[in-house]
Amino acid sequence: MKFRQEVEKILTEFLVGINVNYIVPLEMECDELRRKNIQLNNKATRYKNKYNELKSSIGDDTTNYRDMAIKLKQERDMYRNMYRKLKSRK
Repeated sequence: MKFRQEVEKILTEFLVGINVNYIVPLEMECDELRRKNIQLNNKATRYKNKYNELKSSIGDDTTNYRDMAIKLKQERDMYRNMYRKLKSRK
């Protein structure tokens, strides 16, 4: 073999060794971290959606409870007035 071919062979073996021993494991770790990141993003999105859904439903319930309280108060006042009228007749 010529000197140039021997140098190229040595460099190729060295670079292949670096690729197999260093770069491939880093790429695999990077892919695994990407998968975990996607899972965590999906999980965070699900929790965010649930939070927004609960937040909006609580807001609707509060207005319903407020309306119910106003109606109950009006009904209470009506019965109170009816009782006073009956009591004043006796």
